[in-house]
Amino acid sequence: MKQTISNMVINDSSEVKTPLPSKAFEDKMIDYFTVLKKTTSNSTLLKCIQRDFILTCNSYIKLASQAHDELLQLDINNNEVFLLHYSFAETFKDFAILNRDVLLHLEIAKHKHLDMALNAEAVHNHFLKSQTLLLEVTESFLKTINSEHESIYKSTNNSLKSLNSIKHLKNPWSIYKNQLGAITKQIKGVFDSYYPLGKIVETFNGIKSHHYNFIEKITSTSEGLKSQIGKTIKLVEANEKNADIANLIAFIDDAESLIVTDKELNEVYTQAIEFKIQTLGENSIPIETNGGLLFNRTIDFNKTVKKWFDFEILPLLFELWDYQTNMKSFFKHSLINLKSSLLVSKSDENLDSLLSQLKMLKNTHQTISANIKIIEGIALKINQKFESQFNFTSIFSSGPFLEVSIQSSLVQFANEQNTLFGELKDKFNTRFNGVNKKYKKSHLFNNQNKVEATIDCISYRMFKEVNAHYDSLFLNKSFIGDLFLVPREDQELALQNCMEQWQNGFNKSILLTGDRLSGKSTFVEYISKKYFAKHTLHIKPDSTLTYSGRKFTSERDLKAILQNIKKNLHGNKTLIAIDDLELWRDENHSLLSNVRALLSFIEATSSQVLVIVTSSIQMQEHLDKRLSFSEYFSNKINLNKALFVEIHKAVLLRHGATHKTIIDVSNEPFSQKQIERNVNKLAHNLDYNIGEVLQAWTYGTTVIDINNVIYDEKDFKFYDFFNHTEIIILKYVMLYKYINEYMLKNFLSSSQETQFKSSLKRLINTKILLRDNEGWLYLNMVINKDVKQLLTYRGTLN
Repeated sequence: MKQTISNMVINDSSEVKTPLPSKAFEDKMIDYFTVLKKTTSNSTLLKCIQRDFILTCNSYIKLASQAHDELLQLDINNNEVFLLHYSFAETFKDFAILNRDVLLHLEIAKHKHLDMALNAEAVHNHFLKSQTLLLEVTESFLKTINSEHESIYKSTNNSLKSLNSIKHLKNPWSIYKNQLGAITKQIKGVFDSYYPLGKIVETFNGIKSHHYNFIEKITSTSEGLKSQIGKTIKLVEANEKNADIANLIAFIDDAESLIVTDKELNEVYTQAIEFKIQTLGENSIPIETNGGLLFNRTIDFNKTVKKWFDFEILPLLFELWDYQTNMKSFFKHSLINLKSSLLVSKSDENLDSLLSQLKMLKNTHQTISANIKIIEGIALKINQKFESQFNFTSIFSSGPFLEVSIQSSLVQFANEQNTLFGELKDKFNTRFNGVNKKYKKSHLFNNQNKVEATIDCISYRMFKEVNAHYDSLFLNKSFIGDLFLVPREDQELALQNCMEQWQNGFNKSILLTGDRLSGKSTFVEYISKKYFAKHTLHIKPDSTLTYSGRKFTSERDLKAILQNIKKNLHGNKTLIAIDDLELWRDENHSLLSNVRALLSFIEATSSQVLVIVTSSIQMQEHLDKRLSFSEYFSNKINLNKALFVEIHKAVLLRHGATHKTIIDVSNEPFSQKQIERNVNKLAHNLDYNIGEVLQAWTYGTTVIDINNVIYDEKDFKFYDFFNHTEIIILKYVMLYKYINEYMLKNFLSSSQETQFKSSLKRLINTKILLRDNEGWLYLNMVINKDVKQLLTYRGTLN
């Protein structure tokens, strides 16, 4: 093929000193094709794609980029622009995606072989098919390149037609360049992600090997015990009419010494497994492709494997150890009885008692034989679990990795014929019989009914027109005046100590954390007015700031704002308050870039400026994983929980301002004790979150006339009816506070968009999410606590 290319006439010129970019690219493709043909195994093909294809791809990007840079020059070869930017680009992008996909499946086959899920022959056959596919596609692409090149350079008419077809089109190279760059990064990412997985597979195989050896030891020990009993019976039968009791006692002593009851056997096993599991960690692994997209799966192998062992394997192993320990004790007790009888018979020279002991020994043999069958059955179940579930390659399946079944317990595997476990099972069934009946009844409560019940719950909690004035005193998020403030004494004391040190020249910065409604914004407003008077700058998104006589428009670029403040710093020590850090993001400015700018500002100016930042606990933990966010702050104050006296005082202050009386459903006034008891109940149920309690107080109150408020708390349960996609949306909103359809569309592929769109619509229709005047969707605050609890229960939040 190279010979054909070298003999081609280009632009009627017999000599070309410098090859055209399109020809140089064709040569690179031929080189790749040559190397591809020489690959002989899975590993050599992996290296070929990871090394040679990336070189080919980078070469194409370089050649096409040079042509793009020369577009404004007068001597630009428009034929080359057409070939590299329009003719070859789309096909080469598809070719790059194919190489990436083949690389991924070669890695999967390789690791399935390491995990013994595929034999060497299957892996080699997979390699041959992969190589054949790449060779066919590469050869086809080379023919296309050659054909396109000859078509445009051998015919002036074809060249003019091609150039006329694109003269009104925008050059697409910048898009293709980004896409090809992303694909090469993905190829490197696949290779890098799978490199450490060999160690994980080795750990899995090591755990399996250790486990199977241990189970074999257990079963062989049981069989040895059974054999020893048989030998003892035969020897006793042989000596039944023989007075050689001394030799028989010596044999029993030897047999007794062989029965070692290893009470620490379970500890040795668990410690060995725990040591191996400790080497595992969290890994993000590309596992499949769809529609050109590459999907990763993140698994914490340490946590998942440990949980699977704790719930699926250890209960069975404990049962196994108990059976074997009981067998050893039972047999040893029988030998002691036999030995005692022989000693008595030796002194009395009477062997009559030996007959009864022989009968008892035979009964022991039968009992132990039956127990050995139980042990073998349990051992088989354990090994079957290992064979079917404990496989590294199950990460490539669509199901959950090492899922723990609900009924994983000792009772599930107990043998009904065994008295001890039979009694336990009967007690278990008797005790939970009522629960089972309730479960069967509740199972009829289908998902649609859950939705309706949840809507009733939200409707009950949301704003009531008759309560407008009363509720506004409890639900106002912003600062509502000193009369309604309840000092948070412990947190204020911590802040005072920090401020004193800062005034003495120490670099200080403060991070205020807590769940929503915990009072972060109110606390910042309160301390800024109390301690800093006019030397306070509240930075909020999309607002105009005035500092040192200059005005700045904030938008959502925190870096630009902080740079302007830094330039205009003077002698006065200033408090800078940034409330709700998670709001600082938009299309042009990511949250991470804004946070990095903030941390850099704190490091540079914290001796002169005291920065106070508020953030939810979930966002703090999220940022800590990315850049050790909270470590940059000298002081961290948690406002999540308030003291009961503070919560009680806040309720009384707000209610007292209405000059109304609280009455019950019988029109009887509430005593102070009744109010205190109800506030205490709310505080306990809502984890002493002061804002949640104030909000929840409005659920049960209704203004019935000018003088009275009736308090009648009703129990409307919030049900978990959410599907997987709705949980993802709720986690995002819980973390970042808002979302809209446009943002969601940018996050998702076209195949996922429809599914998420329907889920988002249901969340809006049920008023789980509400929309503000600017079109942003946010979580309905009346269910904030419920959503957080169910996300935590599902394992989505920590």
